[in-house]
Amino acid sequence: MNTLRKIFFYSPENAGKKRTLFRNLHWAVNILALLLWSWGLGLLSLYFAAAGKVYTIPLCISYVRKPLILLLNILPVLMMTLFLWFVSNRAWIAVIGSAVPVLLLTWVNYFKVLLRGDALFAMDIKYFSEAADISEGYTLTFSTPMILTVVLVLVCTVAAFFLLKARIRPLGVRIAGAVLVVLVSALLLNTVYFSDKVYKKTDNIPRNEWFLTKWSETDKYICRGMLYPFIHSIKNAADPAPEGYSKDKAAELLAGYEYDDIPGDKKVNIISIMLEAYSDFTRFESINYTNDPYEFFRQLKAESCSGELVTNIFAGGTNDTERAFITGFTKLYEYRTDTYTYATYFKEQGYYVEGAHPGYGWFYNRQNVNSHFGFENYYFLEQKYDEMTKDDEPSDEAFFNFLISQFENRPKDKPYFSFNVSYQNHGPYAGDRLNSNIEYATSDGLSEAGYNILNKYLHGIAKTDRALRTLVEYLRGTDEPVVLLIFGDHKPWLGDGSFVYEELGIDVSRSDDQSYFNCYNTPYLIWANEAAKKAVGNDFMGNGESFSPNFLMNKVFELCSWGGHEFMKASNDLKQYVDVVSSNGVYRENGKLTSELSPQAQDVMQDFLKMQYYWRKER
Repeated sequence: MNTLRKIFFYSPENAGKKRTLFRNLHWAVNILALLLWSWGLGLLSLYFAAAGKVYTIPLCISYVRKPLILLLNILPVLMMTLFLWFVSNRAWIAVIGSAVPVLLLTWVNYFKVLLRGDALFAMDIKYFSEAADISEGYTLTFSTPMILTVVLVLVCTVAAFFLLKARIRPLGVRIAGAVLVVLVSALLLNTVYFSDKVYKKTDNIPRNEWFLTKWSETDKYICRGMLYPFIHSIKNAADPAPEGYSKDKAAELLAGYEYDDIPGDKKVNIISIMLEAYSDFTRFESINYTNDPYEFFRQLKAESCSGELVTNIFAGGTNDTERAFITGFTKLYEYRTDTYTYATYFKEQGYYVEGAHPGYGWFYNRQNVNSHFGFENYYFLEQKYDEMTKDDEPSDEAFFNFLISQFENRPKDKPYFSFNVSYQNHGPYAGDRLNSNIEYATSDGLSEAGYNILNKYLHGIAKTDRALRTLVEYLRGTDEPVVLLIFGDHKPWLGDGSFVYEELGIDVSRSDDQSYFNCYNTPYLIWANEAAKKAVGNDFMGNGESFSPNFLMNKVFELCSWGGHEFMKASNDLKQYVDVVSSNGVYRENGKLTSELSPQAQDVMQDFLKMQYYWRKER
């Protein structure tokens, strides 16, 4: 009792003790309040990361169930709050100073997801003016939770101003604290936030696959919250130039090539279709066919220029082949702003340019990426294809009929270019049953699951074959000059661990050249009707050889006797030395795969990469 009396009642002997006690209590209250503030602000950011979707509550629950996601989204708020406190020595500045950037980023992401289905990446900050232009087409409505959040921030700031009065008196302590926060933050960035291994651990989709999908770039982002994936994206925002790059030197290299227009009398219509998981398995002798799923394809091949693409991907990653073809680039980039593509070139040449994909626009973020590629229109499942889902899968029959309709209804005063991506045949294929009573391949050497998977895949190929026949026969009968390009994006998934390939004796191990091609090769056909052949003076037949997808448009231009633009001509020169350029560091020079190019080819490759960087950034 005497001790309490000494503490709480003034006397000369206990005044110093009381000041020390209350100062320590004030410090403790300050620190606790700022910790609670950081935790609350981090949780608000997580709420708004999910609030742009209809599944807000289950997504928020999923964050709570994954403590690592909570921690990685709250830590940046705490580090920012502490840094501002040490620097300003005012708790209220730490409160308002952390709230503004966190909520600004969070709400920009919220509106991007809500209006465009596209999350906020660090690279977007570099293109703020372009993003502002895009936002003019939308109405931004601030929700009640947003208004309440603003009120809460103001209340907390005022409360901190009047109640959190503790000051850090020694300047050295403040400097040491700020430096410590910076050092810890830098360590966390390099070891945790920029780590792909940690990022993979926070994958929050499998548990919630009923409302999230791994095929959506936005879902892969928001399943981790907002602040954490945004910070993780910083490491990819730099987009470094190739070694030895000089803007002036790259411009000089490109200036060595000329931009050619397409002659008016050679402007034929182009319809290009990338077929999902399409591969020609007739080249493998281990498969015994009872019904031919490639019947029309083989007929068409005999009257086309045909060859094989050496892709970068196996059983997935469609957007790699797709974007290599339309851009001509040797690498898959993040496309967050307008990019000069072959669609852009055709548009410059007076073509009407469009495309279609009978899948959702958020898939591989196509709705946003394709808007940067120069297409006047690009149609997705949400807009055009309700009738295609009658069998729970957008069929090639309905899709190709739509393409015919689009061609018939195009503006007749312009030539036409379209680039389309199919959906039918998308894996996986169930191994527990067949989906057709027609057998396409025998069970020789196959397990029951392998037999079912292979025949289900071939059943889809047969459906594509019939749809392709309808499309070609229509184009064959029109007086309009049309060139048709068909190619596959990647080999199909055939069972976990590729066990069906193994049962068929098809080596996809990539341990030598042949197994590498078994894994990555897909077919392409370039066919022309009689009017197109007459217009360009070419029969469009023969062996088209093999190369990477970024060189495929070069082949089309070659057959049409078109020169193309400067970058295409630089690409033609590269192809003379290196006709396979893989994202995993594999090249083909002089017909052989290699990871090390000859000095001459390496010089050509480096010059090309500099021109590619310049073309992508400056064109």
